[in-house]
Amino acid sequence: MFNLNKYLASRLNPTRFGATHFRRRLAYTDALPQISCLGFVCGIAAALIIVAFRSLFEIPLEHWLPGGTAESFENLDPIWYFLLPVIGGLLIGFWLMLFAPDERKTGVAHVMARMAYHQGTMPLKNTLVQFIGALLLF
Repeated sequence: MFNLNKYLASRLNPTRFGATHFRRRLAYTDALPQISCLGFVCGIAAALIIVAFRSLFEIPLEHWLPGGTAESFENLDPIWYFLLPVIGGLLIGFWLMLFAPDERKTGVAHVMARMAYHQGTMPLKNTLVQFIGALLLF
């Protein structure tokens, strides 16, 4: 006789929908749907981060620059062509001085070292230092 409760319990087992089960399914050769879903989620996350990053420096520039757009640097006084890079460099220098030397490592070499020796895990503090440092740079 068919036992519906047993069948549903085996099919709707919560362990089948967890991260451990998903990670194990990625190891099989027929994992194309899982890899596609993972790629889609990563693409959406990357797009949201890019939009947030661009918005964080374009919106203030629209209000601060004289032309009312984020690209009207030509309307600035000539002294600002010198002062803006100097002020930006000082801001980044002071920002990086707030952190210990191992916390402010950023860049391609740092990412490659983390991929080779730490299974690709990136410290959150390094990520925030790089994100905000790049924001100050622009």
